[in-house]
Amino acid sequence: MNKRVFEYVMITLGVTAMGFGFHFFNAPYNLVIGGVSGIGIIVKELFNLDPVLSILVLNILFLLLGLLVFGKGFFLKTIYGSLLFPLSIYLIDLLDKLYDVSPITNDVLLAVIFAALLIGIGLGIVLRFGGTTGGMDIPQKILHQYLKIPFSYVMYVVDGIIIVLGSIVFGLEIGLYSLLSMLLIGRFVDLVLIGGKNRKSVYIITNYPDEIKQSIYDSIRRGVSEVPIVGGFSKDKKTMLLCVVENREYYSIVTIINQIDKNAFVFVNNSSEVLGEGFYG
Repeated sequence: MNKRVFEYVMITLGVTAMGFGFHFFNAPYNLVIGGVSGIGIIVKELFNLDPVLSILVLNILFLLLGLLVFGKGFFLKTIYGSLLFPLSIYLIDLLDKLYDVSPITNDVLLAVIFAALLIGIGLGIVLRFGGTTGGMDIPQKILHQYLKIPFSYVMYVVDGIIIVLGSIVFGLEIGLYSLLSMLLIGRFVDLVLIGGKNRKSVYIITNYPDEIKQSIYDSIRRGVSEVPIVGGFSKDKKTMLLCVVENREYYSIVTIINQIDKNAFVFVNNSSEVLGEGFYG
């Protein structure tokens, strides 16, 4: 129950950040970055329809798709995010009118950067905790999960089409700003989804595998795999240890190796994502 509550709290924070980015930085400059929010901006220009209403209607149309593909649990989170996103924009708009905050900046480039920062990090948080803001997030998530395509690439294709439409409606210059914002959003999303999962894979070739392995068990409680190897020149049989650790645990590993075998041969790879026992994303 505590985990579920925490997930919904984080989804709420992510959606709220996206709402701030849309209201204060996207909408004032007609930055059509894709998704249902981009469509909402286009519809407002063409038909003078409130973007909140457009976003809500489009999100509802995508709810059934989420139910069919991801099941009931995802469907419930989709309902939550789908309703919360337009609601957050509506409430932020009311607060803005009450306290007269807008415009925060008159610099379009600053608007592009901060829109990307808020929306990218917000969307990354939402997706990382299993939610969605509905709309185009659902087909994007389907392609990301089942075709193993990096999420940013999926966004480029789907949202790129919407940006082209925005360029036709608002002009090429706004379209270029929108494209820049979308590229930055994709980067921020990947940083949240993948950057936070970075680990280090440590390979250790040593004459003291048992001692190093036991010390790793005792000090940082990480599993170690043993790989038999043969020296290419010497033909000596040795054991290589493989251990995947958190970044903060890496220097503990180095200390252990130096204490037991200063002549050990060690090489390290950055692992962009690690799943399984001991690692929870």
